[in-house]
Amino acid sequence: MPQGETGVGFQFGWEWGQPLLGGGEFEGAGFGGFGRFLNGKKKNAPLELLGAALGQPVAEMYGRALVGGNVVLQHKNDDKSVSLFIALGEGEMDGPEVVWVNDRRLSTANTAKYHFHPGLDGEIANETDPATRNQKLCSFFPDGFRPRLAFSRTAYAALNLPRDKKHPKKTREFEVFGVYRGLRVRQFDNAGNQTAYAWSANPAWCALDLLIRRYLKPHGLVNEALTAAEKARIDFQAFKDWADFCDETLTINGESVKRCECHVAFAEETDLLRALELILVTGRAYLLERLGKLAPFPDEPRNSILVLDADDLAPNSLTLTRRPLRDTPNLFRFTYHDLDSGRGLGSISSSGTTVTGVDTNFLTWFEKDGVIDLRSGSQKGEFRRVKSITSDTELKLGSAFSADQATGTAYGNPAKDFEERTREAVNEDHQDAVGRIQEVEADLGGQTPERAERLSEYLLGSLVDRPRSARFTILSGVNGALNLLPGDVITAPADLEFLTSRDYEVMGITDNPDGSRAVEAIEYQPAVFVDTAGPQPQPADQPDLSEAFAENAQTVANLLKNGSFYRIGVAGQEGTANARHFKLYSNAGGSPASPTDVEWVSDRDVYVVKTKTSSVDKIGIRSLWNNLGLLLKPGQSVTVAVSLRHAGASGLYDKDIKVKVDSDAENYNDPDGNDYAFTIPVDSLENTFGVFYHTFTLRGDQQVPNALNVFIWSEATGASKSSEDYEIDWVTLAPGAVWVHFDPQAVSYGQTWNAGAGLYDIENQFIKDSAPSSDTGGAGAASSSAGAHADPGNTGGTAA
Repeated sequence: MPQGETGVGFQFGWEWGQPLLGGGEFEGAGFGGFGRFLNGKKKNAPLELLGAALGQPVAEMYGRALVGGNVVLQHKNDDKSVSLFIALGEGEMDGPEVVWVNDRRLSTANTAKYHFHPGLDGEIANETDPATRNQKLCSFFPDGFRPRLAFSRTAYAALNLPRDKKHPKKTREFEVFGVYRGLRVRQFDNAGNQTAYAWSANPAWCALDLLIRRYLKPHGLVNEALTAAEKARIDFQAFKDWADFCDETLTINGESVKRCECHVAFAEETDLLRALELILVTGRAYLLERLGKLAPFPDEPRNSILVLDADDLAPNSLTLTRRPLRDTPNLFRFTYHDLDSGRGLGSISSSGTTVTGVDTNFLTWFEKDGVIDLRSGSQKGEFRRVKSITSDTELKLGSAFSADQATGTAYGNPAKDFEERTREAVNEDHQDAVGRIQEVEADLGGQTPERAERLSEYLLGSLVDRPRSARFTILSGVNGALNLLPGDVITAPADLEFLTSRDYEVMGITDNPDGSRAVEAIEYQPAVFVDTAGPQPQPADQPDLSEAFAENAQTVANLLKNGSFYRIGVAGQEGTANARHFKLYSNAGGSPASPTDVEWVSDRDVYVVKTKTSSVDKIGIRSLWNNLGLLLKPGQSVTVAVSLRHAGASGLYDKDIKVKVDSDAENYNDPDGNDYAFTIPVDSLENTFGVFYHTFTLRGDQQVPNALNVFIWSEATGASKSSEDYEIDWVTLAPGAVWVHFDPQAVSYGQTWNAGAGLYDIENQFIKDSAPSSDTGGAGAASSSAGAHADPGNTGGTAA
């Protein structure tokens, strides 16, 4: 940078690189490698994959990121295992938090399968202790392979994995992903003494590391001490002040959070200014070069340091402008990857290997052999394998946490973190006024929802709420003028008659030969510095049913007759207060009454479930079939879909709603003893109908119960009522893995009332004579790609 007073601040429209690195659907990690299978004629050609390329960008990552990486070597060993080297990015990286191979967690502490090399300066020596951080020649290198490389300054993961003997072709390539902590960075006190070298997500230390790594000391060794000349280029007091600003604790929605964190990854070629720009945005700051020193300043409320009037300005130098209306953006999109999207609902406590939840949804949030992590308390960050899931409120761990967790501990599933989110703001009045959409996009990197809200409000306010600007020249000799810097706030005239004044933020300064200073400024608005955020509801996508079926979609029948509740029930059977084939239900064994607790509203074809006032626990409805199971096979997939909303004027429904497929006696479970049930979590229902669906694979080792039915209920109780009632518009049950909309004509079988069972019988000509006792093979799976219809267009609903 040139000497003087120059600065880097936020500006829309720059491409900053992708926040996710490598693998699968994401960009490569930028190791500078490529990969391909080598199809030689030799029968035993063991080296399968090897790639390298010069002149390609090397990924650089600060904070945390979901990383796939770039495979640079894959080799089949004599014992049929596979050695896999995956480049992650430039080092020195801190290390993995959790790693998955083919969707299963891999223990990174198992040195027989996983080695992490952090990207230190390389050593030409054989690795003897892989549990210790090193950049030696990895012991997983194939015997006899030359040259053996240390991959100096490149962080990489080396894996030694067994192939699946039953399905070797399916695991010829491995899908490896992990959550990694990025670069370790230097940290200093205000006098320039290095106080730490460690991983940090503080934007101040990340920005300083980038400047040292790419500008001040580009050829230095890892954590090499700065020289006196290099230190002389850094304003350590300014960096320490910015770091303290970022680390300041805010209370947002009852939780303590840091004001700013930096979680960014540069996977594509990016120049230094653009990379600095993104880090500065995450830390709400701007960077100046002041008297030869690089000095960052947090963008925060500040007072005017200089008052100017007509006598201080050069004649005819004042120019006042306002951004043209047609040039003002009216559609803003702020994208980010949610660091906390895997946080579970409610909270947990633990005793040994038993985890107990409050307002949780373990059945839908976790999978057996998945991972649970702690997100609050002294053991925050610990991971454990989920051995089994007993219910929505209890699961078993493979091994206990290092200490039992007290009630109220936050938890999550790291496999669900880093989901892409978009915050959008639209000024429709402006769009109508100018007759066009003027769109602005910005990438915020990895953020939590509340931090993304605060940053987006800050950026939005900086653009929209400061339309006025001024240019003027300050005469030589004005007291305090020589101390002005970009970013300072001054008070200057707001009209050409010098009758009023306004606070401005200095954006640029040019020194003239006569000692005067030409200033460009924009109006100052302290309201843009946002340190608050509203509640962050769980996202619940609603379907667009106008395109619910693709043109070439296979027709799938709904097995539940009258699933839209359009036919009145029969006296002496379900009763005329119910829709035909359905009755009131309580999962707690209670006896809901109509219309006090549950009401079928015939003119709207809906069930209104009055959980806001009912004293009966866990109420809803269920179907009434005596031999529906004779339409299905063991091992077959079935999909349940239900259209729901809450009956209030606004807000979200504050209780879980559950849906299950079960026998009339409610004793049909999967092989692990769990119900075939799914949860529609708290804060998912709005006051417009939304479709929620889930696919179950029925167990293949026993017959499907004849009296298979669908049950729907809310977890609201008499002691803990819901904020609103909820309504059921329709429910369907379809064979296969595709949800279907209700269709009164979808099935044509007849039925009769079985008074002894209190259920409906499907007529004999439509059902099997007897149910098979086990899966005969392929009950629910397509035998070829031509028979599969995984996505017929019904993607509008919310998978639960």
